Amino acid sequence: MKLSTLLLSSAALVVASSAYAADLPAKKGAPAAKAATGCPAFGAGFFSIPGGDTCIKFSGSVYTDGTLAPAASSNVFSMAAGYAFTADARNNTDMGTLRSVATWKGSTNMDKAYVQLGGLSVGKQDAITKVYGAGLNTSGADYDNPGTSLYYTMPLGAANFPVGVANGGDTNNGSDISKNPDLQAAIGTSVGAVSLKAAIASHDAHNSGDTASAQGYAALASATAKLGDVSLLVFGGTATAASAYMSGSSTLSDVSASARSSGSSWGVQGTAKLGGVDVGLLTTSASVSLGTSTQTYNQTALFASFSPVKGFRIDPEYIIGDANGTKTYNTYVRIARDF
Repeated sequence: MKLSTLLLSSAALVVASSAYAADLPAKKGAPAAKAATGCPAFGAGFFSIPGGDTCIKFSGSVYTDGTLAPAASSNVFSMAAGYAFTADARNNTDMGTLRSVATWKGSTNMDKAYVQLGGLSVGKQDAITKVYGAGLNTSGADYDNPGTSLYYTMPLGAANFPVGVANGGDTNNGSDISKNPDLQAAIGTSVGAVSLKAAIASHDAHNSGDTASAQGYAALASATAKLGDVSLLVFGGTATAASAYMSGSSTLSDVSASARSSGSSWGVQGTAKLGGVDVGLLTTSASVSLGTSTQTYNQTALFASFSPVKGFRIDPEYIIGDANGTKTYNTYVRIARDF
């Protein structure tokens, strides 16, 4: 066979083989995993979970608290570590935004766990009667711990009007037993630079050994005015047979129809931003009476918060307390890494 004929035959074979290979289905690689994307409709930090329409945000902090508490003839210094972690999942539905929130604090204990859909909210959450919200880490008037409750929030013009029921025995009145759940209602609105909040609650103080109930109530209100980097908060409240709504420091019980405490509380807080530092001054006072026994609590706190770098905070506080005439002087410093 001539060389030219051999070369032409080889070329024809190569072309035919290539044409046949082109007709074969190409081998495809595995599809790339879908990357998580942001959810701007819900705010910064939310990202979508691949394969669904739910967006989630993780946030929290890890911190160490240092305490200097002078006592009698000695100074007591201690340190304690803690953390806070929150998972917030949301997605849009035909009935509104479906939201699920879970928060852990301090240890493995669940601090909050609730579900919201539209205006309905149910689970372990902050009470709608918590209208004070003053102070920083250790100081303040945080008079109502999270409890299991069911609320419905109705829009009322420019205001929000939440109403509902909450556990009354274990969260709002020490260790007392509530015969019926507490009824609560609140309202919040803004007028220019001023925000207004008010709340009322009905509490049925009833001990397991009592045959009668002690009907109690609480009424609370606050007003906040902001002007640039300066804000002023004024709050106050009164209660009968429901003292823990108004003063978390109270140890007096409302355990029967014949033992009904009564009292009042108030406070003023001013905050300002000086350079890159937030500073504040808070003064609070509460007085609770039960029969011939009266307990008083006064507190003045100077606090600050600054971040040398993003996500890192240093929060010092100096607190002067007066419980029934006994004064205390304590210094606190929290060092926290937020995320």
